[in-house]
Amino acid sequence: MDEKMRILKLLESGKINAEEATKLLEALKESEISERAVIVKKVVNRVGETMESMAALMKEISVTVVEKVKEKTKEATERLKEVTEEVKDEVKKETKKKVRKRAKKKTTGKIKKVKTEVKKGKKK
Repeated sequence: MDEKMRILKLLESGKINAEEATKLLEALKESEISERAVIVKKVVNRVGETMESMAALMKEISVTVVEKVKEKTKEATERLKEVTEEVKDEVKKETKKKVRKRAKKKTTGKIKKVKTEVKKGKKK
């Protein structure tokens, strides 16, 4: 049976008077408040513990993320260096090809010019 109801039944049956009932109800109310305060304190402590756990976990995760980012950045940097060298090599090859092609074209043009001049010279 509920504590309040018990007190009221005691009052109704005349085993306690109104003043005693009031004191008991107030004491019961204070007791309930104390119990609630204990419960709230436990909840607050639990929330605090949970937040501390979450903070530790987040710190651990952030350290892991930083390590991964460093690792991936290093890998990307190395790959970029490799690609840069490959591009340099390709540019050098293409440049050499173009230089040879121009030189050949110039040489071919000069040879044709000389041949033409030689043919003209023979015709005279």
